[in-house]
Amino acid sequence: MVSNNPLARIQEKLESKIMEAKDSKMKATSETLKSMRVLKLHSWETTFLKKILELRQTERSWQKSILGEIPWISGMGVKVYGSKAYVRQSAWIQTAKGPRAEAWSSPLLGPPLTVRENVLFGKEIKKRYYKDVLKACALNKDIDMWANGDLSVVGERGTNLSGGQQQRIQLARAINSDSDVYLLDDPFNVVEAHTKAHLFQVKKIY
Repeated sequence: MVSNNPLARIQEKLESKIMEAKDSKMKATSETLKSMRVLKLHSWETTFLKKILELRQTERSWQKSILGEIPWISGMGVKVYGSKAYVRQSAWIQTAKGPRAEAWSSPLLGPPLTVRENVLFGKEIKKRYYKDVLKACALNKDIDMWANGDLSVVGERGTNLSGGQQQRIQLARAINSDSDVYLLDDPFNVVEAHTKAHLFQVKKIY
């Protein structure tokens, strides 16, 4: 018993320090969450919301100018060298062959398109690069779960795909195009947090 007393005192001190550390961590977490809540509330106040919407409108005008959708009236204009790939904020998924992206299977437009056709978009498949693109866009796990893999048919208006899956498919389409310039109009708004983290960690596709 005598020999155990020093150990008991040391253990008691350690437990006390652990409790203090936990209390300090909980306090810091609570303060951080309070600050985040305040920031969120402030960002949606009327004055800030107007500024955000104005900035958003300006941003879209610039994107349309770069894409050539708005005629340049005066000034130097915008010149883009090389090929361009544009990823919209709202996902664009083609479900049937033909000019109308929202159309379903019909005698005129032919059979509905697959996930692979949505990614390739008429380009010849380069198997290694295509596989790397799917992995970079976190589509490989989804494809593994589907019975027909990337040959799964896209439902009418993409209804058999989640919003995040649709966004990642159109992102994969842009990357697979191997363009010189990429324009991303906030395509991550409906992507899950852990998937978003994966997308931002991708550094290079071979």
